[in-house]
Amino acid sequence: MVIHSGILNKALPKISEKLKEKQVVICADERSFNVIKDYPYLEIATEDDFYTEYGCAKISVKTVDDLDMAIDDGVTVASIFGSKELCDIQFDGLLVF
Repeated sequence: MVIHSGILNKALPKISEKLKEKQVVICADERSFNVIKDYPYLEIATEDDFYTEYGCAKISVKTVDDLDMAIDDGVTVASIFGSKELCDIQFDGLLVF
């Protein structure tokens, strides 16, 4: 999951609460890790985590500052931004808050 830094502090705790119900392991980059550091199934992400498709209850979270960073990171499974205008760009999955 790629999440925009502008909504990280508001959106990630809400998302993690839902994931906790299913005991989903979150592999988070440093910025995401610091926002949800009390999450019980939290791991610090390695670079490989951002290119791994998990076949289990595990997700990687990477924080980006802009759309170019998200695109530069390659395959995006779920991108979360705070702007409706970004819906015009095609991703495998785009969630807008």
